[in-house]
Amino acid sequence: MRLPVCVTSLLVCLLAPAAWGIDLNGVYGDALTEDPAMARAKANLEAVRARVVQARAPMLPSLGFNYSKQWLDRSFPGSQTFEFDEMGNLVTGPADDESFDDKYWETRAGWSLFNAPNWFALKTAKAGENRAEVEYAEAEQDLVRRVLHAYLDVLEAQDSLEAVESEYASVSRQREQMQQRFDVGLVPITDVLETIAVEDSSYVRLLEASALHDAVFEMLVTLTGKQYEGLAPLLPDFEVLPPSPLDEKAWVDAVLETNYAIRSAAETVNEAKSQLRARQTARLPIVEGTWQRSKAVTGGRSFFGDTIDNEVLGVTITLPIVQGGAMFGQTREARHVLVAAEETLRERRLHATRDARNQYRAVLTAVSRVYASNKAVASREAALQATQTGYEVGTRTSVDVLIVESQVLLERLRQAAAKYQYIKSLVDLKYLAGSLSASDLVRLNDHLDRTRLVEPIQMDYEQLVAEHMSEAASQ
Repeated sequence: MRLPVCVTSLLVCLLAPAAWGIDLNGVYGDALTEDPAMARAKANLEAVRARVVQARAPMLPSLGFNYSKQWLDRSFPGSQTFEFDEMGNLVTGPADDESFDDKYWETRAGWSLFNAPNWFALKTAKAGENRAEVEYAEAEQDLVRRVLHAYLDVLEAQDSLEAVESEYASVSRQREQMQQRFDVGLVPITDVLETIAVEDSSYVRLLEASALHDAVFEMLVTLTGKQYEGLAPLLPDFEVLPPSPLDEKAWVDAVLETNYAIRSAAETVNEAKSQLRARQTARLPIVEGTWQRSKAVTGGRSFFGDTIDNEVLGVTITLPIVQGGAMFGQTREARHVLVAAEETLRERRLHATRDARNQYRAVLTAVSRVYASNKAVASREAALQATQTGYEVGTRTSVDVLIVESQVLLERLRQAAAKYQYIKSLVDLKYLAGSLSASDLVRLNDHLDRTRLVEPIQMDYEQLVAEHMSEAASQ
C-alpha cells in the first residue's frame, strides 16, 4: 500500500535531524509585543488614567487670557462740536468723523473653594483607575496562562501524533505480513481484510492527529503573529508533584484574597460608592473664587478717557435648589448601581470559592492520573509483548495483536494527555489565586529539551483531497 503524500511528508518531518527551536521564553516575549488582547488592555488602562486627569482639573486653579483689537470708523451726523478759540469765544461746528483702534486685554483666574460633587467625582475616577490597573494585571496573568496552554497544546498534539504514527507503522507492517502469508496460503482472506480495516482506521486517526497538530500551531500565530519553525519539547524526566501547599482551605483563602476578578469587582464597588456620594452632595453649595484684571485702550473720544483699567476679586456661591427632579433621580440611580456592584462582588466570591475547590481537586486528580497512566502503559506494553509471543507460537491470532496494540495506543494517548493536563490544571489554579506570573513560565522553561524540535507539519490538504477523490473514482 503506497503512503499518501501528506503521510510521507509527516514521516520525513518526524525523522528529520533535530534543530534548535524557540522555547517558552521566546514565545512569551513575542506575545507581549504582538498579542492584541494585551495591547487593548494597555490602551484601556491609559484611557482610564486620562479620566483621572480630567476629574482633577475642576479642582485646580484655572487661568485665562483674552486680547481683542477692533478697527472702527465713526461718524456723527447732525452733531455739533463746541470749542473755544484763542480769544475765548465759543465756536461751534459739525463733528468730525473718526477712524481709530480699540484694544482690550483681560486676564482672569478662578479656583474652587468648595465643591463636594467634584471631590467625589475625583474619588470615583481614582477608583476606576485602580480597577483598570487590576484588570491590566489580570490581562498580564492571562497572557501567561494562554501562552502556556497554547505551547502545551502543541507538545500534547506532538506526543499524540507520534503515538498514532507508531501505531500506523506497526499496523501497516502487520498488514504486509498478513498479505504475504495469504499469498502462500497460510491465512484466510478474512485475516487480510481485518488488518486492512484496522489500517484504514489507524490512517484516519493519523489524519486527525495531523490536522490537530496544524491547528494548535495556528493558536500560537494568533498570540504572537509569527510562524515558528519548531518548539522545544518537555524533557522526558519531567517531575509531577502535588500543589504546594497541599491544603485546600489555604488555596481557597488565597483565591478570595488575591483573585483578580474579585479585586476588580471590589474596585467597582468603590467606584459606585463614590458616585453615590457625588450625587448625594449635589445639593450642597458650590463656592468658587474669581479674579479678573482688564485694560481697555481706545483711540476715539470717550467720556472716561482713552484708557480704562479694571480689577475684580470676588467669591461666587451657587446653591442648586430644584432641577426638575434630576438630582433625586440621579441619586436613586447611583444607589441601585451600588447595590448591583455589591451583588456582583458577592457572586464572584461565591464562584471563586467553588472554582478554587474544583480546580485544586482537579490538580490532585491530574497527579493521580499521571501515575495511573504510567502504570497502565507499562501493563499494556507487557500485555502486547505477551500477545505477540503468543501469536508467534500460534496461541493468539493477528486480530488479538491488533486489538492489544490499539489498547496500547489508547493508554499512550491518555498518558500524554494526563501529563499536560496536570500542568494546565496547576497553571489554572495559580491563575485563580492571582499568583500566576512570568516566573512560573521561566521555571517550566527550564524543563524543556532544547536539543529536540517539534516542527509544524503543514500538510498539503488540497493534494490530500485530490488523492482521495482519485482513489474513490478508481474503485
